[in-house]
Amino acid sequence: MEIYQLITLCVILFFAAMVQSMVGFAFTLVALPFLLFAGWPLPQAVAVSTIGSTIQRLMIVSHLRNEVDWWTLRPMMIVGLIFLPIGIFVLREVSFLSRDTVKQIVGFLIISVLAVQWFAKIEPREAISKGWGYLSAALSGLLTGFANIGGPPIILWILAHRWQNEKMRVTSLAFTLAFVPFQIILLPMIFGKSILIAFLSAIVLTPIIYLSTKIGLRVGSMLSRRHLRMSMQGLLFLIAMISILKPILGR
Repeated sequence: MEIYQLITLCVILFFAAMVQSMVGFAFTLVALPFLLFAGWPLPQAVAVSTIGSTIQRLMIVSHLRNEVDWWTLRPMMIVGLIFLPIGIFVLREVSFLSRDTVKQIVGFLIISVLAVQWFAKIEPREAISKGWGYLSAALSGLLTGFANIGGPPIILWILAHRWQNEKMRVTSLAFTLAFVPFQIILLPMIFGKSILIAFLSAIVLTPIIYLSTKIGLRVGSMLSRRHLRMSMQGLLFLIAMISILKPILGR
């Protein structure tokens, strides 16, 4: 890896980790399009974001582990794991498309996630049907396998509960951690040694992710989470539109 590529990767992972530590989501939603812009193929970009986000998830979950309802999450994790290989199969098929097409697909995915967050009317309640939890888990496994963006479906399920902020913040991170060992095994099996190099690149930058997480947690505690979320959603929308329109306007 050239020095400028390493610097670019440092900046991307630093920014993505800061966003997630401030608002509780969006590591891969931020990192993936920037990695594609920087020239990373989609499977390798997914691998980098998987390890980078895992490092941060482990930090946050270990800190808030007592807030996680593992008993409730365990059957949902099993459902998600069933759908994870399907998502990885979709990733393999999409990886054969042109880079511009891949960018547009990622852009549309980001827009879809934002649209659900903007327009879904979710009223918190004491308990909800288990079926909604299993549906969220299946979608989470599918999207994790495809692009490591399994958080949004679980976040929508979380928002339907009357939980404290700490529990809401950590649950999606704890849930998606169950997928990581299988991602680490399946991605190199399907895409080869380049995935191992991508994994190693993210592991080497653990200090950068750690530092960014500490800064992001402190900044996030000082600012309004509502305004932070609105700002990050606006940024994600801009990134998505560039991903979708640039290949068209550049022709």
